[in-house]
Amino acid sequence: MKPPMAKIVDGRKIAREMSDSVRSKIKELYASSGLKPRLVSLSAGRSEGADIYVNMQRRLALDVGIEIGRAHV
Repeated sequence: MKPPMAKIVDGRKIAREMSDSVRSKIKELYASSGLKPRLVSLSAGRSEGADIYVNMQRRLALDVGIEIGRAHV
C-alpha cells in the first residue's frame, strides 16, 4: 500500500484568509454594538524575545482592527 501523498499548503494564503475573517467580524461587532476589541499584553521584566513577540502581536492586532496596549509589571 502506498503512503498518502503530502499536501502542500499555502500558509500565507491561510493567514490572509484568517485575518480577513477576523477583520470582518470585528467590523460587524463594531457596527452592531459599538464595541471594539482590545488586547493588553502584560510583560514581567524585559527581554528581547518578549519585545519581538509583543511587536508581532501589535502588528497583527492593528492589521485586523484590534486596539492593543502593553503593561509592564
